[in-house]
Amino acid sequence: GCLVLKSPDGYTFHVEDKTVPPAGPVAGITLASTNIQKTVEFWNKILGLTIFEQSESMAILGFDKSQAFIKFLHQPEIEHAKAYGRVAFSVPFSELADAEKLALENGHKILTPFVTLKTDGKADVSVVIFGN
Repeated sequence: GCLVLKSPDGYTFHVEDKTVPPAGPVAGITLASTNIQKTVEFWNKILGLTIFEQSESMAILGFDKSQAFIKFLHQPEIEHAKAYGRVAFSVPFSELADAEKLALENGHKILTPFVTLKTDGKADVSVVIFGN
């Protein structure tokens, strides 16, 4: 079965009662896009995800089919309301600065340029926050 949960901000989460695969409990996420083509170009050409499936109204991408996917569904409008969600994923340190440079060269917005953040008691984390 599937349990549908709604966050206080109105976001819907579908939780399925299944055996956890070796890759982990999250099979993928679904996000809205007002322009599937531009979305796919960014995630594929800038961030290097593979296109697994694409139509005019949706696209499914990922790094590898054995890992979680990201699915985009076309929506004419997106209401961010109070929540301004972020999607975080790990890429090799050596590729992060190149992705930022490629994004800037292609006119994409960078909200937070490449920076390494100190974390107490943990490994430092390097990030770039891309705008949508």
